[in-house]
Amino acid sequence: MVQLRLLGGIAITLECGQHDDMSAPQVAYKAIRRALHHLDLTPEMAPFEKQDSTQVIKLYKVVDRLHLSDDFCGTWQSFDKVKQDQVIAYRANGEPLLADEDGWIVFPNPGAQVNQEWFYLAKESSRFGYN
Repeated sequence: MVQLRLLGGIAITLECGQHDDMSAPQVAYKAIRRALHHLDLTPEMAPFEKQDSTQVIKLYKVVDRLHLSDDFCGTWQSFDKVKQDQVIAYRANGEPLLADEDGWIVFPNPGAQVNQEWFYLAKESSRFGYN
């Protein structure tokens, strides 16, 4: 996908659930069918109706856990909105980790090990212009 994006193409990454989640294949199947319908590549009928608008976000920052005592300041879920300067977490030394702009927290992992991805920050993207 990285090469496709470097050449100006559009790629989508879809999170369908945990690896052992029995519903993940069905989530993926429905999402693919809805995407094909949205792009007018298939004449699907309800329940795969087009949305009136589409919001596209992009991941712009990954934050690693540096110490086991690094801790979130609350219980975060993927795609919870964050405001600029909002505290997301604290480092072991008490340093607050702030959102550097309005956006979303994505894939927060309170069980992350040291030097692993702890959470991502995302912001609105203008790359995809479907309405």
